Amino acid sequence: MATAQGMNLTSVGQDSFIMRADPGGVDPASRGRKSVRIESKNLYETHVMVADIRHMPEGTPTWPALWEFGSDWPNNGELDIIEGANDNPGGNLMSLHTSPGCTQPMGGRDMKGAPVSDNCDAFVNGNQGCGVKSDTQESFGPAFNGAGGGWYAVERTDNYIKGECRPMKSRLSLC
Repeated sequence: MATAQGMNLTSVGQDSFIMRADPGGVDPASRGRKSVRIESKNLYETHVMVADIRHMPEGTPTWPALWEFGSDWPNNGELDIIEGANDNPGGNLMSLHTSPGCTQPMGGRDMKGAPVSDNCDAFVNGNQGCGVKSDTQESFGPAFNGAGGGWYAVERTDNYIKGECRPMKSRLSLC
């Protein structure tokens, strides 16, 4: 954390934790600009996670993301809660990436949004996973920021994964 603070990539306020990308140039020897990634010290198989996000990075070439993964990827799975690149018009993409053999039906799921793919296998379709595209633009990028940020919540049990997003301006509708 001291390195990130020294580079002004992170700061801690009374009620917030701020993460930034390096505003300087891109190092050709690296994958892009320096940024911050935080990880839990513990692994949880079942849990509830709530993220209160006031602002997410936007613009080209940003790739804001919030995701969870197991220690034995992809066998323990990866859950992308927030993902998109370059302002991703049309809203957030939530995806599940797994080992071979996991699929989700394209229809008949109890959810808001539209299924994008039925194959969760991380080794096919360029690791697209089985995703759900949110049905509101306020779930990602500039539209999310324009709504004043919002909340993302995920519940993982042995039997299901549930998630929702509530933009600040529209607390009564789900993302």
